Amino acid sequence: MLNIVFLDADSLGMLDLSPIAEQGALMVYASSGALDLAERIKSCDCVVTSHVAIKGINMERAKNLKLIVTNDDNLPNIDCEYARQNGIKVVGISGFAINSVAQCTIAAMLSLVCKFRYYDKAVKSGAYSRGHSFTDSSQNFFNIEGKTWGIIGMGKVGAKVAEMATTFGMKIIYYPLRDETPSDKYEAVSMNDLMRRSDVLSVHASATSQTINLVTTKMMKMMRPTACVLNFGGAGVINEEDLVQCLNDYTISGAACDTYTQEPLPFNHPYFQVNDPDKMILTPHIAWASYESRVELVKRIAKALESFKTSK
Repeated sequence: MLNIVFLDADSLGMLDLSPIAEQGALMVYASSGALDLAERIKSCDCVVTSHVAIKGINMERAKNLKLIVTNDDNLPNIDCEYARQNGIKVVGISGFAINSVAQCTIAAMLSLVCKFRYYDKAVKSGAYSRGHSFTDSSQNFFNIEGKTWGIIGMGKVGAKVAEMATTFGMKIIYYPLRDETPSDKYEAVSMNDLMRRSDVLSVHASATSQTINLVTTKMMKMMRPTACVLNFGGAGVINEEDLVQCLNDYTISGAACDTYTQEPLPFNHPYFQVNDPDKMILTPHIAWASYESRVELVKRIAKALESFKTSK
C-alpha cells in the first residue's frame, strides 16, 4: 500500500478527499512550511501538494519517496532535476482550471470597466441615498463592444478568455511567445502594437525568462489612459511597482491581479500603495479555484496515483 502525504490540503477547501485516500494510506496536513517537510515526508512513498516547494535536500532525506504530484504551475518550486536523477517521478496536473481562470478574468474586466467598486461604495456609504438624483453619472465607463482585448499567453486559458471576450463583440489580438503554437483565429502583433491597441490587456503566460518584467512602465505608457491591465498568469510578468506607478499617475485606469511575486501578499507590498483603491482589484490567488475545478483536481490527483501504482 502506498503511503501518501498531502502537504497543504487547506488549499482545496472543504472537499471530499476519498478518491485520493482510496489509492493508499493518506496522511493529510492543512499546510506545511519548509521546516515541516523533513519529518512529514521522511517515510512516505508519494507526496501531494498544491503549492509547497520541495527541494533536492528534502527529497534526499525521504528515502522511500517515489512520486510527487502537484499543480503544473507549482513545478518551478519542485527540484525536478534532482527528482529525475534519483528516480522520483514528478507529475504536474494541468488543464483542470481553464474555465475558472477565464471566468474570473472576464469578471474582473467587467468590474473594472463598469466601475462597480465605486458604485457599490456609493450606495453602501449612503452617498446615493443622500443625493437628489435617481442616478450617479459622476464616473465614465465605456461599452466593450468594438473594443480591443490584448492577450499575453495564448494558451488554453488565453484562448478561452478570447472566446468569451468575442461574445461581447470585442476584437482579439495577442503577443506570440516562443513556446506557443500560433493561433489561426486571432491576430498576432508585436509587443509595442499590443500595448498601443489594447483597451484591455490580460496576462495568462507563465513567468519565464522571456516574460518576467515584460510589462513595465515604459510599455504601459504606450496604452490608452482608459485601458485596464489584468494579471491572471505568472506573477512578475507585469512589474508590480511599475503597475502601481502607472495607476497613481493615471497612465492606465485600472488593474486586477490574482497572482503575486510573494504569496501570501505581504503587508508592505506596493499594491497597497495605490492611491485610489477603486482602481485595483486584488484576489488571493483564487481564479483557479472554482468548486468544479477543485473537484476535478482531486480526481486527477487520484488518477495520477492510480496510474503510478499500476505502472510499478
